Amino acid sequence: MVLKMNTENDKIRNLLLSIVVLVFFALPQIALAELVNINKANESALQANLSGIGPVKAKAIVEYRKKNGPFKSINELANVPGIGKSLINNNRKNVSTKKGVTRVTNLSTGKNKESELKTLDKKKNLSKQKNSSKTVATEFSDKKSKAEKSNNKSLKAIKKKESQANKKKTKVKDHKNKVSKKGKEAKNKLTKDKSLKVSKSRQKEQR
Repeated sequence: MVLKMNTENDKIRNLLLSIVVLVFFALPQIALAELVNINKANESALQANLSGIGPVKAKAIVEYRKKNGPFKSINELANVPGIGKSLINNNRKNVSTKKGVTRVTNLSTGKNKESELKTLDKKKNLSKQKNSSKTVATEFSDKKSKAEKSNNKSLKAIKKKESQANKKKTKVKDHKNKVSKKGKEAKNKLTKDKSLKVSKSRQKEQR
């Protein structure tokens, strides 16, 4: 009788111990779980925040999304190979088609923390380099546009001066033509007057 009670107590103790262990390992995942945007989340975000989703299923979700476009509803996840209704129901509160995280934002504890920090630093440095290159490109573009504007202004000024010079040349030419015309007319008049005088004097002599 005593042996039976001891064995039953051992069973209860082992059961309680296993429950404590499960809770201990499950709590960090529950605490870190965030609302996931299944239309934009990458594989690591899907694995980190959804229960029962490993590398294979996360990859299957991303590939299905690439082939068929964004998910219209959460239930559409059932069309992904390896994902059933029970898995969808277990993660329904942590899944959205419009909002939520798209990548892993929480850092893990232990040895991986240092490597993740280094990765984040690298990403930040790359982002800074991209921003600086964009700034340089923008400054170059601004300088180029300013130079083009100044060139356009100088070209317009040159063209304006050329047109003014051409107008002056045209006026001078017209004036010369008028003077030349008047000179010819005066010369022709003098020639006519002389010829008339000569003819009149001849007529007198004949008389």
